Amino acid sequence: MVILIDKEVIDFTIEAETTVGEVVDELKQFLSQHELDVSEIVIDDSSTTTTDDSWKHKSLEEVGSLDIRTTQATGARSNEPSLPIQHLVTLIEYLDLYAQAVEQEEESALRDLASEYHHVSPALPDLIGVNLPLDDPSALDKMTEKLLAANDLERTELKTHFSAFLKQLKLLAEARLREHQRPIEESVSSRELMRVLLPKLRDVSVLLQAGKDAEAMQHVAHFTELAAKLLRLIPRISSDIDTEGLHEFVVSYHNVLGELMKAFGSRDSVLIGDLLEYEITPYSEELIRRLDSLAAQDNT
Repeated sequence: MVILIDKEVIDFTIEAETTVGEVVDELKQFLSQHELDVSEIVIDDSSTTTTDDSWKHKSLEEVGSLDIRTTQATGARSNEPSLPIQHLVTLIEYLDLYAQAVEQEEESALRDLASEYHHVSPALPDLIGVNLPLDDPSALDKMTEKLLAANDLERTELKTHFSAFLKQLKLLAEARLREHQRPIEESVSSRELMRVLLPKLRDVSVLLQAGKDAEAMQHVAHFTELAAKLLRLIPRISSDIDTEGLHEFVVSYHNVLGELMKAFGSRDSVLIGDLLEYEITPYSEELIRRLDSLAAQDNT
């Protein structure tokens, strides 16, 4: 199921939720913390009604897309940046402070920052969109304690690793921020990269058969990450591209990418080859076609 907030795809992590109503309840709690109310719930392009709540009991497998439309809560300030941008800017500032504290080995600052991690950790999967070893809210706390407890020899190595880790996370957050601030420019550059990477997908099945799983996975992971980025960007640029059947296209492409990752997890080289040739390649070519109408322009 593709989940959107105000027509923007988010990477919501399904945990114990089994029905659409449970997912909506989780999202309502999250949005209320940021002075947003739910104004409309759209399931598979159809708005729900107050007189029929049967949609709440639908299993997640029954629904292709769930779009939560929001309005600012009464009394909320209207001149602030959008919620994702607020989160990303806060996260980037936090990571900057953490990196400085690691570099300077400021024990008090490190402990304070580690204790504040739980405020930013829930937003990471949605904002960054990748599986990070930070899903556990105590991850940075543990890394900090290990660094502070290390002897001089161990500390040098741990400090290098910790700094690189924070830098990589910051780069990911900055990349997502650019998607929000410059969607057309990001779409154009990603479209051209997809054009270059698409032919390389033909090599994946051969690499798997030759036992070169790591190299094959690298191709697949890079491509699926790029495709996911473009699918996230589409709602922000929909006024500039061909929108005929766009919603159905996005949902179908998203589902096919999920099938590809599952096939790769089970190392089914035959299914991977079929998906790449008959599903991923045609969908990707269609995506490139839709994006060809975009002009590279500064979208600040």
